[in-house]
Amino acid sequence: MPRDRDVAAFAKRAGGYEEGWLGRLHHEIADRSADLALAPVPAPRRVARFQAGAAEHLPEPDGAFDLVVSTTSFDHWADQQSGLRECARVMAPGGRLVLVGQFSPLYLPTLIGSRRGKARTRRRATRLLIRAGFRSPEWHALYAVIIGAVTASR
Repeated sequence: MPRDRDVAAFAKRAGGYEEGWLGRLHHEIADRSADLALAPVPAPRRVARFQAGAAEHLPEPDGAFDLVVSTTSFDHWADQQSGLRECARVMAPGGRLVLVGQFSPLYLPTLIGSRRGKARTRRRATRLLIRAGFRSPEWHALYAVIIGAVTASR
């Protein structure tokens, strides 16, 4: 299976994320993500938002941002560990990561098949965060039982 399979699948569905009930859902998740990101630092100086490209190869210098936010794209990253290392690399010391995604025990069956190797549970994602150099991961329920968020510092 091609390494870019998730990116291509996301690109096909992305247009529908702005309309109808799915659009409302994504807007609500984005609003809750922004609230979570800005709660401890209402006006961060340097923020990575709206960056187009692969998380595994961020085109920014080391230590460029105080806040990095990823909302519901983590499951589509080809290499989640590399992507988190890149997030850590572009964050200044003391910076904060807000990672929102599909983290739920309800996804355990998917780890046997199509999502084998993905971090879709808190336990797996926490291990990746620690390996990438993040500290103090704190989990938050964001939307129903399937969308969770983790905040961590560098």
